[in-house]
Amino acid sequence: MSRGPAALCAIAVSALVGRASAESAEARLRAEAGPPVDEMPSVGGATGLVHTVSARTGPVGAVRSALMFEGFRAPFLCTKEQPCGGLGRAERATHVHTGLAVSIGATLFAGVEVFLVGRASSNRSSGSRVAGLPDDVLEVIGDTTLGVKIVRPLSDGLHVGGALELLFGSGPGRVGLSLGATSARVRGLATYAFDEAGVHLPLRLHLGLGYLLDNTARLVEDVEAQRSLDARAPQQISRIERYGLGINKLDRAELEVSLEWVARARVRPFLEYGLAVPIDRRGAPCTNPAASPDPAFRPDVEDCGISFGALPSRLTLGVRTSPFVGESGTISVLLGIDVGLTGTSRFVSGLAPQAPYTMWLGLAASLQASPRPPEVVKVNVDVPVVPPMVTLRGFVHPVGKATPIVDAKVIYVGAARPDLSTDGTGHFGDDVPPGTYELEVRAPGYLPNRCGGTAVGRARKANSIVTPWPPEPGQANVLLLDCPLEPAP
Repeated sequence: MSRGPAALCAIAVSALVGRASAESAEARLRAEAGPPVDEMPSVGGATGLVHTVSARTGPVGAVRSALMFEGFRAPFLCTKEQPCGGLGRAERATHVHTGLAVSIGATLFAGVEVFLVGRASSNRSSGSRVAGLPDDVLEVIGDTTLGVKIVRPLSDGLHVGGALELLFGSGPGRVGLSLGATSARVRGLATYAFDEAGVHLPLRLHLGLGYLLDNTARLVEDVEAQRSLDARAPQQISRIERYGLGINKLDRAELEVSLEWVARARVRPFLEYGLAVPIDRRGAPCTNPAASPDPAFRPDVEDCGISFGALPSRLTLGVRTSPFVGESGTISVLLGIDVGLTGTSRFVSGLAPQAPYTMWLGLAASLQASPRPPEVVKVNVDVPVVPPMVTLRGFVHPVGKATPIVDAKVIYVGAARPDLSTDGTGHFGDDVPPGTYELEVRAPGYLPNRCGGTAVGRARKANSIVTPWPPEPGQANVLLLDCPLEPAP
């Protein structure tokens, strides 16, 4: 039955779609069955590196928890070009920052991960008292992030997805969360695992594009209102307070790019780059040092425009290792350092600056609800093919007579096989591989003679068939030989 071009095209398309679906399903199974060591929580709670969120997750049922410690001590926030405000006009200030993030997360369904993070930090700056602040220690306790990440493998090596986070802030001097100042972050994620693709390069590329809808400025509205009333001019919190409390008056478009080297399963160095571009959604005012008649309320000097040198950006170098990998869990350690590239000495008004450097130490543990499935290893083994055996049968008799010659000796010529002899009926037999055979027959009172032929292996019709004797000429897997001998003179 012939088929037209349209039918053939439909069959071809269906085959391609089926193959793509099979490959996608296979990639999904590999991703879901991957060991928990593949991923550990980032500082934001979702699995990834330090800051970058990966478009991968652990197997279904995996539960992860992590502690992330951060800190630095450096001259920061007050510079000669952009001094801190207040009576002293500080051009240099040493800032000390320590922080802790505690997270817990789980992969509830295939590619669906939820996470919860609690953060606390402490900041001390020598420029605080110069700026007229009541205390040089700023503490933030109780900031919380709740998020969900959904990722899927598209093909071998390529994973895509997204994440949504809600950030609940805690204002200065308050106990508990301020729900009215809730911020939100949405991310688009992509990971290309070269180690899973055809190139077999032990490298993974992670890309994240996000937008942070930042409402933390609402946490200090009452503080700024009171200062504006005291100064008889619009006032904002200082740059030191903005950094220490994590307050931003601007939204941000965020870019994260990272490379992870996975040549060794338990030691993985990585490199991250992050950039934040401020977006003024609310029309935040810029600080004006000449606006306040009271020098005590003189604000910080900051950029009212947006230049690349003032945008917060950083480069992160790190490594994560897994000293313990068990059947049902993994313990991982992460070491990293942020190096501020821009936004460390020039500052955008209303935006928290980028620290010159930050040290990171992460401790994570993952637990899988059921033991991980055994790894399937494909090994190509060359199995020798055993040729079919052929039954060789012969009859030794005098020339022109059917009388059997008993105890005649049969020797293979050119083949290393044991000698044979005839039985009481003058017959001999052997099972041999297919091939050409020549045999020399000797018996007392007779001249030696040779007989032979080609043994060809052919399949039998059924295994239950019993070869009759004498076999019929041409029967499968049987070589019949007739070996007459001349009487000796």
